[in-house]
Amino acid sequence: MKAQFFSGGGGLFSGRRVSPLFLGVLLVGMWGLFGSPRPASADTVFSLDGVGEPLIGSDVRAWGMGGAAMALGDGRSYSVLNPATARVREQAVLSVTAAPGFLRTTGPDAVLHREGFALDLAHLLFPQAGNGTLSLSLHRLASFNTPRIESQLAIDGDVYRRSAQSSGSLTAAGVGYSVDWGNWSLGGRADYLFGSAREEWIVAFEADTLFYDSSGRAVSIRDQVDQQSTSILGAGISFGLLYRGEISVGATLNWSPWAEGHATTAGLASGLSESQAVDYELPLRIGVGGAWQPGPRLTCVIDGEWSRWSKFRYDGEYPDDIRDSYRLAGGIEWYAGAAGTFLEHHLPLRLGAAYTPLPYAARETGGGRSRVGKGLLTLGSGTSFSKGRGWIDVAFEYGFRSHAAIQEQEFRLHISISAVEKWSRKF
Repeated sequence: MKAQFFSGGGGLFSGRRVSPLFLGVLLVGMWGLFGSPRPASADTVFSLDGVGEPLIGSDVRAWGMGGAAMALGDGRSYSVLNPATARVREQAVLSVTAAPGFLRTTGPDAVLHREGFALDLAHLLFPQAGNGTLSLSLHRLASFNTPRIESQLAIDGDVYRRSAQSSGSLTAAGVGYSVDWGNWSLGGRADYLFGSAREEWIVAFEADTLFYDSSGRAVSIRDQVDQQSTSILGAGISFGLLYRGEISVGATLNWSPWAEGHATTAGLASGLSESQAVDYELPLRIGVGGAWQPGPRLTCVIDGEWSRWSKFRYDGEYPDDIRDSYRLAGGIEWYAGAAGTFLEHHLPLRLGAAYTPLPYAARETGGGRSRVGKGLLTLGSGTSFSKGRGWIDVAFEYGFRSHAAIQEQEFRLHISISAVEKWSRKF
């Protein structure tokens, strides 16, 4: 029996059959979101400050061009930052993106190797009457994963050994709508934010040290083991504008009007524990982008984004040494084939680069802090299959950053499979 989805005769699917390709992509996305194990994906040593690793919200085609997608309005790319890029006409589009990766960190005393896998983005676009598009999306906003890092602390002349590790992520599930007026597109999206973070650290003392538990009883310990778990719930709103022409321009604003959670801290060795409700003020993000087609086979893109991290608030307090951040990205897409050949519409070459400083500063060995920037180089391609009813895009990412004696290199492969459904019509 062939699978069918119905909505009563006049809705999204109108009682028509769903193709095996479309259904297969949907099942892969469901497994990736809810059923697959997902170990550390942005397992960086530079996220120890607890703010997390901000992630770029772009599809794989844009990843091949450095992640720049705010002004790509041709229906083949979807930018999480700019909901006006959600544009389809005569058919529905479902896309799922996976990102296996490998990260290498070299320090003065050791070399760390970590592997990871994550589902970065899934989106479903439906054409609507009146030149509109309905979008459903699920994407990751931040990762809190860090490896276990050993360090030494000098306090009042005494030396302590400290070990810390964290994990978790922040995800957004959204519903959006975009509409076209001539060469202009206007879009909006509402996101539900959810996630959790957990941090564990161990401080080893040279001798027994007295701590006091919740009942005031003195406890003698040598190794203090602490864990902090935080849940995060919130809402996000995005607005986007897109002008389509020989030179296309996109602009976007992303804002979170509400975010809160619950934090629990436990001292496993001392018996100390604390639980409290917390609130957040997430950073405002503003971005602009451009896309230029100097010829029928060449597309050039550029993005610029500013994030107001200086106003990031946790439980009524503004953490020290957090500053506003920015992201610059750009790239090209070039189809090498001549007219009438296979390569005219297949296997384009995509190249890109991006740079962004982290919003917080890394600790110096001798005290103080300094900013750490991350650079990216990307390479990508893609092709359609099943007579144009689906396509596969791939992008290879090389990320690098360093601070003092620590160098970090990240190698990540972004893979997306997309399917279109010709039974979906405007209604």
